[in-house]
Amino acid sequence: AAGLAEEVIEKLYILIDFYNEKLALTELETRLYKTDSVFLLEGWIREIDRRKLERGFLEDFSDVEIAFRKPKKDENPPVHLENSPLVEPNEFVMTLYGNPRYRELDPTPYFAPFFILFFAMCLTDAGYGIALSAVSAIILLKFRPSGGARKLIRLLLTGGIVTTVVGILAGGIFGISLGNVPFLQNFVLINPIREPMKMQCLSFFLGIVHILFGMGISMVRNFRAGMITDGIFDNLFWIIFLIFLAPLGYAGILGGEIPSHIMGWSTRGAAVMAAAIFLTGGRKKDSLIMKALGGLAGFYDIVGYFGDVLSYARLLALGLATSAIAMAVNDIAGMVTGMPYYTGYIAMIMILAGGHLFNLAVNSLGGFVHSARLQYLEFFSKFFSGGGRPFRPFRSERRYSVISDEE
Repeated sequence: AAGLAEEVIEKLYILIDFYNEKLALTELETRLYKTDSVFLLEGWIREIDRRKLERGFLEDFSDVEIAFRKPKKDENPPVHLENSPLVEPNEFVMTLYGNPRYRELDPTPYFAPFFILFFAMCLTDAGYGIALSAVSAIILLKFRPSGGARKLIRLLLTGGIVTTVVGILAGGIFGISLGNVPFLQNFVLINPIREPMKMQCLSFFLGIVHILFGMGISMVRNFRAGMITDGIFDNLFWIIFLIFLAPLGYAGILGGEIPSHIMGWSTRGAAVMAAAIFLTGGRKKDSLIMKALGGLAGFYDIVGYFGDVLSYARLLALGLATSAIAMAVNDIAGMVTGMPYYTGYIAMIMILAGGHLFNLAVNSLGGFVHSARLQYLEFFSKFFSGGGRPFRPFRSERRYSVISDEE
């Protein structure tokens, strides 16, 4: 049986592709409206492919009529994401969550810079960034993956490059401090191990920018839809209010030092915006009492925004975990060098290779998951609804074989 399997396994794979395509053709025929003389086929197509479709039909068939129309308002056409080559790999993250609806904004180019930066902050090691970039480049050049796998590897390649830059700024390479390296020490801006509060404040600052950016997208969407009052009262007022609250939170919660004149302006500005939100928060209610209660209930959103900002503390947590494990691996490897007959150096190499590989794999996965989580929960919740269907044109989809014209 094993001998026969080696001979026929490739033929079986080819048969799988052949019959899967035949099955797809059979299923397509069931969707046709047809008589003995004519048939009608209806489907979606990208507008950019319209001329190509017309030209192909008219070249191959003499008796054919083709008609096109725009989607109706009550229809939900499938969605095909189109982004620049630099942004396209982030579609892998987007499609894990879902697809935007046909008339909805594609958030991929807007969350892409934040996702890559957050991923790099979760690793914060230049050595791991170089290793991740090298492995991703080798996979792309040698194995040439396609589809979602290619987008993922390209995303990891970009993440590795940004991680290298962030790692140099954070002063770490494979758990070794760059503070004593003559050339690279000039680029070190912050050490997460020695200055965790600075890294924490940076994480919270990026989180506030991330959240406000999402609220800004929601405001623009309301303006474009003609809902001017909603964009001003529900988005713009809250954006200004949170900007005024940020210095107060930094000084009151994190113990940061803020100049007195900035504190004064922030206090007065927050009070004015709080009054504006109270007066407009219940505007859609009927009675005066309900309007007042609606205005008061609106302030409960502050708790939600506060929790959203706290979620960005995971950037510090994962960055510290990566650095601490890398340093621990180096320390353990240094302890075994005293073993006799050069066995210590062999053990050291094995510990360094295995430990750093494990740390890179685990924290790359953690950085990917938690960076995606910040997009899904803290960013998308401000403006994105989703529910779109991916556009899957009818075409040959072979998994195990390739049809070639070469003999």
